[in-house]
Amino acid sequence: RMSRAACWEHVGRSVPAVGAFLHGTLIYLLSRMWYELFAVYVFRLQPVPYCQFELTLTCTAPASASAQWLFALALLAAAVPLVSLAEKLAKSSRPAFATVEPMVGMAVGWSFGFASVQTISEADAVCGECVWIKFVFAAAITLLVAALFLVLRPAQLLVG
Repeated sequence: RMSRAACWEHVGRSVPAVGAFLHGTLIYLLSRMWYELFAVYVFRLQPVPYCQFELTLTCTAPASASAQWLFALALLAAAVPLVSLAEKLAKSSRPAFATVEPMVGMAVGWSFGFASVQTISEADAVCGECVWIKFVFAAAITLLVAALFLVLRPAQLLVG
């Protein structure tokens, strides 16, 4: 049986891990909130979340894949100067701005993810259950993202 002091010591050692988990969870939630604010409520690219369960909300169809890809690219373009400014502020006297980069990155990820899902959905409408098209699409997107990582963040990929 663990003594009370040993128990509190164990709890004290786990506080950083719990704090990191909560920090990551908050970034995840905020990124989704900001994505939905723009994609759902401003540009009407997605239906209102959980509209099928709420009688007062009208469910709409998602926007076309091309509209969602345009939004994803525009969000990415807007994210670059925003993240750059946040990094400068974080390095100066405002470290809380370090949270902006992962939050914006996740929001951009949401936009590309939903555009991809809509693209696959539209492909299904054309050819039915074309599993090979989904596989090729997923492989192509994976290679594209890997290439973007190499181009945009080469220093992070170097093992040190």
